[in-house]
Amino acid sequence: MKDITTIKLKKSTVEFLNKLKIHPRQPYEEVILKLMSENEEARKKIKK
Repeated sequence: MKDITTIKLKKSTVEFLNKLKIHPRQPYEEVILKLMSENEEARKKIKK
């Protein structure tokens, strides 16, 4: 079984994450991981 935790977010942050969802039932974890991945790709491009 996977470990699961709870985090506190401002309502404005949740609203922002909701706008980034591809579909309404997409988990926040997927949205956050995508943001993290895109941020890492951008960092790699800047370092070159």
